[in-house]
Amino acid sequence: MSGRALHLAGVCSRLSATFFAEKPMLPNFSRREAEIMDVIYRLGHATAEDVRDELADQPGLTSIRKLLYVLEKKRHLAHEAQGKANVYYPTMPANEASARSLSRLMKTYFGGSARRVVMALLEDEETDLSEEDLERIAKLATRTRRS
Repeated sequence: MSGRALHLAGVCSRLSATFFAEKPMLPNFSRREAEIMDVIYRLGHATAEDVRDELADQPGLTSIRKLLYVLEKKRHLAHEAQGKANVYYPTMPANEASARSLSRLMKTYFGGSARRVVMALLEDEETDLSEEDLERIAKLATRTRRS
């Protein structure tokens, strides 16, 4: 292999390692971590004080900061310093995080079966679906059937 080819191979290897190292892990949140992520996704970005103010039981700032640190280490959050405060933001768009979480839930609890997930949701009496929701689901099912 030429020197240029070796150089390119090394660059590709480093880029690949960086790409995969920066990907957030699949969520495995504690209850409180999930609450914090919900707040940050809802607000778009937040300081520890913002997060505390949004939580019903308003835990101490030290606890919030520790959990923000943990979520950052798990690569779900990143932060920027703004004055004395750190402003945290999600590392993945909400729709991508939702899709990954749903995929994990489907694999873990429904044997990877989308049919079982849909059936469980439709059969659950607590699932709140309007007539409009049901019509949309029926149209999607019809379109999927034709594909």
